[in-house]
Amino acid sequence: MSKHSCEDAVAHVYSYLDGELGRIKTTRIRRHLRKCPPCMGAFSFEDRLKMIVRERVREEPRPEVIDRLRSFLAENEPGFEK
Repeated sequence: MSKHSCEDAVAHVYSYLDGELGRIKTTRIRRHLRKCPPCMGAFSFEDRLKMIVRERVREEPRPEVIDRLRSFLAENEPGFEK
């Protein structure tokens, strides 16, 4: 596998796992994963990690945590509004 293909796949790992990519990009990543065991391992690990976090984190964050996160995003992410 080319380094570029791996970098592209890894750059989109969360969007891929969340089903947020278009059909063409999803197909390209699936094709890459079939041919690249290291990337498949990385994607599998991230998928399992997300599942464990989703299962075990059941409580809502405190309001002050949400406020701090919103402030941080407003200061550091272009286009983010409170």
